[in-house]
Amino acid sequence: SAVVIISVTLLIVVGDLMSRVQGEQFRLQLIAAGEQIVQSEGGIIDQLNAHFESGGTTNEAVLILRNLERPNRILPLQIKLELMDSEGKVVYSSLEGEDSATEVSLIKGVLRYQITARGMREPPPPALLFHPEDGLIWLLLSGSAVGILGGILMSRRLSAPLSQLAEVARHLGSKDFSHRAELHGTEEMRDLARAFNEMADALQKSEQLRSNLIADVAHELRTPLTVMESSLCALVDDIYPLTKDEILRLSDQTRHLTRMVNDLHTLALADAHELSFNMVPTDVNVLVKDVAEIFAPVAESEGIIVKVETESEPCMVEADVVRLRQVLQNMLVNAFRHSSPGGVISLTSQKKDNGLVIRVADTGTGIPAEHVAHVFERFYRAEGARDRASGGAGLGLAIGKSIIEAHKGRISVESQTTPPSGTHFTITLPLISNV
Repeated sequence: SAVVIISVTLLIVVGDLMSRVQGEQFRLQLIAAGEQIVQSEGGIIDQLNAHFESGGTTNEAVLILRNLERPNRILPLQIKLELMDSEGKVVYSSLEGEDSATEVSLIKGVLRYQITARGMREPPPPALLFHPEDGLIWLLLSGSAVGILGGILMSRRLSAPLSQLAEVARHLGSKDFSHRAELHGTEEMRDLARAFNEMADALQKSEQLRSNLIADVAHELRTPLTVMESSLCALVDDIYPLTKDEILRLSDQTRHLTRMVNDLHTLALADAHELSFNMVPTDVNVLVKDVAEIFAPVAESEGIIVKVETESEPCMVEADVVRLRQVLQNMLVNAFRHSSPGGVISLTSQKKDNGLVIRVADTGTGIPAEHVAHVFERFYRAEGARDRASGGAGLGLAIGKSIIEAHKGRISVESQTTPPSGTHFTITLPLISNV
């Protein structure tokens, strides 16, 4: 819109300027013609002098001058005629008494004889508002031209990156995530393109996670459902009788499905930041000891040693006791799952700087280095470390990470498969101040 306004203004100014230039040229032509008529040989001056030499009267001389003002006059109205005697005294003025500010052209002539007459008073046409030589005209013209050129260049400079962003957005809308915006233009446009590309990366990652989640859920559900379907079909066809062992096996598959559905629901709530927490001051030392006592019978039956080490004084954090217990229990389940008889599992809590560090370490088989960075991804399994036969669905650690982050904490893992092998999970939580 600004470019249109500037363009219209420029057209008006240029049109007005051209018309005024033409008018000025015409005026100069009239002046030249008037001077020719008045002062040339046989012109008005010669006619009047000849008139007086032949005994003509003043009134007759005035009539000659009046004829110049008729519709078919020779001398245009914007030409002022001054007649002076030989002594330089003005004896006749065709526009006598006009405002001195009025702009007219002046032609002077010298008479040898005096005449007396009242000059005709007829107003000249309106004077020019300004002349082409005025600096304001050229300043306005130059400014308008620069404004239009700058507007066009700026419009192109702004519209090109925006058009490209619109094109990339259309590709993203059709779920084609291979396109990205180029970083060019002004610094602001580069920042916009950079933010747009970050959004595209996030959308691509989100879409990939969604696709992987659907595939993983379908894969996880297929196995227990297939087992249940096969068993039920065998029972219906009387291939083998319905026994208590068969009922227990079907019950285990049902519990597995129920646990998986509950875990998926928990993850969905965590992703939407809708997972509810009942945060209260909690002594982690007490919680760690309680969890260790729960697994004492399992440790005894499997011949695994559980070591617990805590601070001598309370370690208070803001925590949801149920959720935090869930995380610790899941890590201990993983530790027992990959430990052999005679193995050692350590559960410790200690203050460090302004935080509390909880560690769960085992001397089990360990996780291959190429899989360590992925253990917190949902449904991820490392061959030889976390397989379906061991009972893991690959959701527990993903849920644990979401819970710890909701507590404003961090969780990490270190593992090695060569002696001394084992896996170490570390949780860091902020301590309550002034406790």
